[in-house]
Amino acid sequence: MSYKESFEVQKLGWYILIVFLMYFIAVELKFILMPLSFSALLSLLLIPLQDRMIRLVKYRLLATILTVVSVLIIVLGILAVMSIQVVEVFSNISNISERVRIGLEAILEMANEYLGFSRSDSLQWIRENSTQIVNAPLKFFEQGLSSSAVFVLNFTLAILGVAFMLYYKDAIKQFLLLQFSKEKKDTGHQIIFEIQRSASGYLAGVLVVMLILAVLNSLGLWMIGIDYPIFFGCLGALLAIIPYIGTYIGGLLPFLYAIATFDDWKGPLMIAAWYAIVQQAEGNFITPKVIGSNVRINFLVAFLALLIGGFVWGIPGIILCLPAAAITKTIFSHISPLVPVSIFMGDDIHENSERLEKELDTEDHRLRALFRSDKKR
Repeated sequence: MSYKESFEVQKLGWYILIVFLMYFIAVELKFILMPLSFSALLSLLLIPLQDRMIRLVKYRLLATILTVVSVLIIVLGILAVMSIQVVEVFSNISNISERVRIGLEAILEMANEYLGFSRSDSLQWIRENSTQIVNAPLKFFEQGLSSSAVFVLNFTLAILGVAFMLYYKDAIKQFLLLQFSKEKKDTGHQIIFEIQRSASGYLAGVLVVMLILAVLNSLGLWMIGIDYPIFFGCLGALLAIIPYIGTYIGGLLPFLYAIATFDDWKGPLMIAAWYAIVQQAEGNFITPKVIGSNVRINFLVAFLALLIGGFVWGIPGIILCLPAAAITKTIFSHISPLVPVSIFMGDDIHENSERLEKELDTEDHRLRALFRSDKKR
């Protein structure tokens, strides 16, 4: 084996070691890294607001405090509007869960006529599987309210992290730029700019989409006449942060609840039709127009990111996985051997097929170039 080949194996070994270390650190230090990750993303979102505050008051510390306080006022205002119904829902969460289960049982009993299952088989399946799956969002909501001390601690850490990251953003940027050689300083500036643009654009877009969905869901459920329309509408909007399937899960819960509370099928069918319309509007018009090209991740990559994020950090990982994938895609687009990977991660891979064949079909753009020695034989 030549020295060059040995060095390539060493590189591969180091990359594998780094991946395992990152996983170990992410799991063992998640109680610190999770709030810091949310802080970093929120900081990227709030940088434009802080810049405006600095132009107004001239002092960085005061501008940072005003930025954080403005966000807190908005968040607390939203929570205050929702608090009345949230308290009512929390006091009746077991009743809501039971009614959802009853609705699911009614659906499966109807399916028995076509699938040939016995009633006992269906009831056994419901007891063992379906109730846990359908009630997972409700249980998550209930546990989140119950463990208020943990939530307050994480929220406080995240807010403090946002304040410190905003105040020291220039120092953080300079530290990151120091990791680039003088010849690649412009590339470093470009990467940081693109990360900030994609992450902040994505987060701002997601918040706007969730607000629109919350209004549409709640309005439709209120007109149909279901109990707790604001709760179910906002829960559906929050679940929409899970790409592709979140909106359907959010619509399934009020649909099953309506089956157990309405005297006929008119209400449940109207809910199903309304959520189908909202889903089509969200997928084909609202999200593309609001979020645009800030995050262009295809379904396969999004699905893998959801699996990895959920496996490592659970619900917070699912929330963070898409912006993390978008940032990874941005970084890969500036590393020659990983440029094809960056293109593959996007949802416009078919439009870039010609570029892959003509421009990137070179040795420098193959994955094995990552392990290639810089030394000559």
